[in-house]
Amino acid sequence: MAFFRISTHVEDGDITVRLNDNCIPNDTSAYETQIETHTEYIVQWFVQGPKGSKYTVIISNPREAEFQLTQTLGNSGKDFGGFRFTL
Repeated sequence: MAFFRISTHVEDGDITVRLNDNCIPNDTSAYETQIETHTEYIVQWFVQGPKGSKYTVIISNPREAEFQLTQTLGNSGKDFGGFRFTL
């Protein structure tokens, strides 16, 4: 077993994050859960807010999933992303 840790921040707007089939609660800026080894995971996010609003996604654990992204929302006020990792 290992721990998955993610932190998010949106200047003005909302972010929805999923780890495989589980929606991570968006009422907190930091989240931690145990995950299984020898398993593939997919992390996805969807952000909505005013044009020009910045958002950040940071995964600090496990080492195989370390990730940091800061983006600015464009004209649509929406953005999404994701990646996969195997632990």
